[in-house]
Amino acid sequence: MTQYKTDKGLWMLALFLFVFYLGLMAMWMCGTFVDFRRGKGFVFNCSIAVDAFFGLSLGRLMVRFLWKTAKLNYLISIKSE
Repeated sequence: MTQYKTDKGLWMLALFLFVFYLGLMAMWMCGTFVDFRRGKGFVFNCSIAVDAFFGLSLGRLMVRFLWKTAKLNYLISIKSE
């Protein structure tokens, strides 16, 4: 159990989650942009700005973590072979 950091499948899981989460963020941003262009139901106020800021900040941290995990674990798994 202590050698989970060098498991060869960990970088694949992190890369899968990285791509999946980026896709979700892209769909959310595209949907927001389309709604904004159509003028349907988009009211910009302070609470929406704060919510988007914290959501995107958390998303940025998650993407950075997943990318680093995938990269470092891939390098570790190459060295162990």
